[in-house]
Amino acid sequence: MFDPCLLVMQPRNIKPALDSYKKSFDIPMVFFKAFTEPQVTFQLNKYIKEHNYTHYIIIGDDAIVTRQAADTVLYYTESKKCSVFTGWMNMHIENDGSFSEQSTVNQNRIRC
Repeated sequence: MFDPCLLVMQPRNIKPALDSYKKSFDIPMVFFKAFTEPQVTFQLNKYIKEHNYTHYIIIGDDAIVTRQAADTVLYYTESKKCSVFTGWMNMHIENDGSFSEQSTVNQNRIRC
């Protein structure tokens, strides 16, 4: 059974981002508000230990999510094609409405 949960690290209240999560995901969401980065890491791990969702999707507080992006994350998460699925985001939206080519993509090997 596929039973994911979205965990949102939310030190700020950025309405367009929050609205996009609610519009794009039809899964339970948990908002971790007003934590520093070390504190939110502890709280995320604590939450995961105390709950039994099959998958946890973690997102920051400032991404604008589209339904297509959310569906892609859920598809690859449920498909078991990847043991870990990670993504990246574009830095901004262009004037014509397209996504920028600038992104947070890591061009190097990700180390533990």
